[in-house]
Amino acid sequence: MKKNLKVLVCFFSFVLIFSFFMTGCSENKKAKDKSEESSEDARDIENESDVIKGQPENLDIVPEMGTFYYVDELTGTVVGHKMEISDEYDLWNALIDYGVLTDACQLLKLEVSESESSLLLDFNNATAEYINSMGTTGETEVVGCIVNTYLDTYECNKIRLTVEGGKFITSHGADFSNGTEWINFE
Repeated sequence: MKKNLKVLVCFFSFVLIFSFFMTGCSENKKAKDKSEESSEDARDIENESDVIKGQPENLDIVPEMGTFYYVDELTGTVVGHKMEISDEYDLWNALIDYGVLTDACQLLKLEVSESESSLLLDFNNATAEYINSMGTTGETEVVGCIVNTYLDTYECNKIRLTVEGGKFITSHGADFSNGTEWINFE
């Protein structure tokens, strides 16, 4: 009995230590460090290769301030962070900087319909592949951060997500190409 107890204690100690080290090696470690920076630092772009390529369409009005959402690595909660913006790519870059998206993810187009209070956000296939590579929770967090970031900033009620002009359906069957509203994380 004592031997089994010792084996269990050793096993759980190993699992605890292993999970601690894996958490420290996380690719999204930027989120913790960035949450302490000012909103102005969040939008700084160090070099031209960080700028998302593509041309905005039908954007008559770009808000001066925006809120982007990311998952705080320490608490696991979704946090909103206000920042000054000059275009929709500033928000997309902030999502990359805070670990919501990867460098391969690109925003291709954003259309705003003020009359319908809706948005169309089109991204590249790498973004869809990244989202579809996640489990249900990760998928919900990433899509929710994208959706809520643009809905909040552009003060719209609905957003359609598309992949290179086509439907965006996640690996878990959620179809965002017909539009969605604000996503709650509770």
